[in-house]
Amino acid sequence: MRTKKKWLSAVFILMLALSSSAEVPDWIPPKADGESPVWVSEKEAFVDGELRLEIFSEAAQATHRRKLRSIAKSLESQKLKAEDETECTVYSIVFHPAPDSELTLEALHARSVEIYNGQLTAIKHGFYNGFPAMLLELTVERTVKTSRTTSDLPPENIYFLYKHAEIKTNAGLLCLRSRRYPDLPALGARAIFFSRAEVSRENHFFVQGSEDDIFFERTDGTTSSPEFFGNRPISLLGVEAMLHELALQGE
Repeated sequence: MRTKKKWLSAVFILMLALSSSAEVPDWIPPKADGESPVWVSEKEAFVDGELRLEIFSEAAQATHRRKLRSIAKSLESQKLKAEDETECTVYSIVFHPAPDSELTLEALHARSVEIYNGQLTAIKHGFYNGFPAMLLELTVERTVKTSRTTSDLPPENIYFLYKHAEIKTNAGLLCLRSRRYPDLPALGARAIFFSRAEVSRENHFFVQGSEDDIFFERTDGTTSSPEFFGNRPISLLGVEAMLHELALQGE
C-alpha cells in the first residue's frame, strides 16, 4: 500500500509540473491598433482551414489574398486539388535585423547581452507580424553570458523567431524560406542562443533576431552552419569551447 501511495504521489507531482510548465504562446497582441499580431500560431490563425484575414493588418490581408489567388490559379492550371499541392507559395519579405555577412563569433559574442544554452523543446508554425514564420522554444539549461544580478533569475524558456515556415491551408501551402540558412531546427536539438537584448517577462520572453543568433545541433549530430564558422562542420561542444575562450579573454 505504501508503495502504491508513493507511486501515486510521484504521478501527481509529474502532472502538476507538466500543467504548470510554459508553452509556446499562440498569440502575442499587436503593438498598435490596425497592426497584425506580433505572433499568432497556425492553430489560432485558421478556422476550418480558412485563414482569418481579419486579424491581420490591411497590408498583410492584401498580401495574403494575392498569395491565395496565386495558389488557386496554379492549382487550376495543373488540375490539382489543394491537398495534392506540394509546391509552396513563397513570401518574399525582409526581416530586421538582417543577417550580417561579415559577422564573426568574436563579434557575435561581443554584441550579445545574453547567451543561453539549452534544448529546443517546442516548435510552432504561424505568422510573425502577418507573415509566415516559426517560433522556437528554448528551455534554458545554462547561462553562458548575462548582465543580470544573482537576485534576477534568468528565464526558464525563451521564444525565438525563426524565419522559415510551411503552413497548410485549404487552398494550398503558404511558405517563407530562408535562402541564407536552409538548415532547419528540429525538436530536441541542443542550441546556443545569442540575444542582443535582455530577455524579459514584459516581452513574453520573446526575442526577434536573425539566423545568426542561434546555433543548433540536432539529435542525429548534424548542425547548423552559420557563416561565421565558414560553413565548416562544428559541434555544439566546439562552439561552447570557443565561447569559453572568449569569456576568459574578456576577464
